[in-house]
Amino acid sequence: MPRFQYLAFAAIAAAALTPAAALAAPMTFDCDTPSDRFSSVNTPIGASVRAAGTISAVSFRSGKARSPGGFVINSTDGLNSVGFQLVLAAPDAKALDLVLVARNNGKLERRALRAVPLSGTVPFTIVLPASGQGGRFVLGETAINLAFANLKSGSAMALCSAGQFRFTGLEVVSP
Repeated sequence: MPRFQYLAFAAIAAAALTPAAALAAPMTFDCDTPSDRFSSVNTPIGASVRAAGTISAVSFRSGKARSPGGFVINSTDGLNSVGFQLVLAAPDAKALDLVLVARNNGKLERRALRAVPLSGTVPFTIVLPASGQGGRFVLGETAINLAFANLKSGSAMALCSAGQFRFTGLEVVSP
């Protein structure tokens, strides 16, 4: 490979791996998994992050898992995270449960927020400044102020299990 092509390839590869480049343009992620399986798309992030998009449930499959779909931001050490899940609590449920999911110094916290129609969509935005203070989490019409441990680095992940969830306008920016 000529030196110029090698350097150009190396520069493109390095840019693709930096947090600012990852998912900076809105994308669609059609997360579709069989029963008792898990699928995700994730990207590295730095100390501050803004993530946004819309999630909708398309179909569900029976199995041991409860068909969750959601989005989460994790610290590299795994001790701190914040996100949400849309969960089909039972095969005959008439609505999805919208659940706030967080890990604070390793302690898991789950809080049910509200029911979402099976055919409903939920727009979301998560903003975490590098200071960890003044963060904001918006799920549909529910807004929550966040104080969050400084990430330093971590990952942002859209996920689903035992069903199909569609993420549209999914964007993660971490300058």
